Amino acid sequence: MWNGRRVTEKFRNADNSDFLSRCKGSATIEAAVVLPVFLIVLFSLAYIVRIFMAYKVMQSSLQNVARNISAAGYFYHVSGLKEYADKLNELGQKAEDELNDQKDTIIGTIDSFNALISGITDPNPSVDPETRIASIRSLKNELSGNISNAADMIKGLIKDPKEELKLLLTVFARKAAYAARKETVCMIARVMLDDELDKRADAGLDARKILGINDINFDQTQVFGDNESLELIITYDVKTPFPFSILPELTLCNRVKVIGWTSGRGQSVREEKDESGSIWVRMDTENRYWDRGLSIEEAEVEKLRAEAGNMKFEATSKKYPAVDAYIYDENTIKMYDVFTLNPFMKTYQNQPGRIKSEIKKHGKRLLEFEPQDRPEIMEIPNRERIVIVIFPENAKDAVPNIEECVSAAEAELKKLGITEVRVRYDYGTYTEKTGENDENSTTEREAA
Repeated sequence: MWNGRRVTEKFRNADNSDFLSRCKGSATIEAAVVLPVFLIVLFSLAYIVRIFMAYKVMQSSLQNVARNISAAGYFYHVSGLKEYADKLNELGQKAEDELNDQKDTIIGTIDSFNALISGITDPNPSVDPETRIASIRSLKNELSGNISNAADMIKGLIKDPKEELKLLLTVFARKAAYAARKETVCMIARVMLDDELDKRADAGLDARKILGINDINFDQTQVFGDNESLELIITYDVKTPFPFSILPELTLCNRVKVIGWTSGRGQSVREEKDESGSIWVRMDTENRYWDRGLSIEEAEVEKLRAEAGNMKFEATSKKYPAVDAYIYDENTIKMYDVFTLNPFMKTYQNQPGRIKSEIKKHGKRLLEFEPQDRPEIMEIPNRERIVIVIFPENAKDAVPNIEECVSAAEAELKKLGITEVRVRYDYGTYTEKTGENDENSTTEREAA
């Protein structure tokens, strides 16, 4: 019996040895097949992560470049170059529209002629002769009108060919100016981008080396095409890693769009002085409605300085949005809120009651204000809060009952605690500009 068990165990051990040998051989084969695939996937994932990190570096660098160029757009404005560009764009657009009209005249004449021939030769038997004749007569009249327009256009071209050449050159100049502007900005952006990437390479992440970039293309970039936005678009080819070297190169793209400071504060060197002396009109030249309100506000605050006399004066518009100036002594403090309101805006003309609401809004904001950072002022026993609203000198032309609106607002604010609502019709008359009277733009045009 014991001998039988020993024999059985002997044979079992022999079978296990064979089984283990076979398992080892199978595992070796499986490892030989799976391990390369696993390594390829692992290295590919690592490469994708590096690609993503390098792409983020490119995006961050491009964002910094776009912000810097956007800020430099301010000098584009104050140097007068923007005014030249805007004028050329305006002339170029008019010339292009006129050339398109000429093209449409020629095409319309040809289309009318073809339609007339088709109507005469139409073999469709279902159309009765009277309908066919009426259709041909209509087409003939249309062709006659188009021929007359084309003839007048050709006579004009023959009479003054220089005018046609001028139109062509204006369109060409517009496109050439944009191309030059774009090329200049792209050249600057390329240098700035290289500098940004060099800084990051020194910090340990060389995006160009990781991505295998030989050249960065700026061809799709748009530079102030709509007079305000700057859209930097770069494309570049990325080399694929060794396992995928049979595949073509990848093309990646980074895009950043910012608003350029192309109409920032400050007077352009080419800006013409307004002969009428009206700040309301002069500040409309470049649609600088916010600057207009600030300029009037600063001028009015200077008048308050003269009004202070022996009392202390402090201008606070840059420190507190709700209060533009203090006049105070040991017993009394006067707090002033100065703002402009243009009743020529469509919102106020359609709803004069909005004038009352705007004055009340400023009054309530003044009532809620407390100078927490000036405890010595808060201890002054007597406080007067005064709202000063400034209209153009011809404000009554826009809203005849404007004084009633102001009186109603003043009556309600005095009940709440406002000491006085002053009304000034000053700083020139306002001349309504075509296209400006936009209800949606009213808020941005009134300075707080």
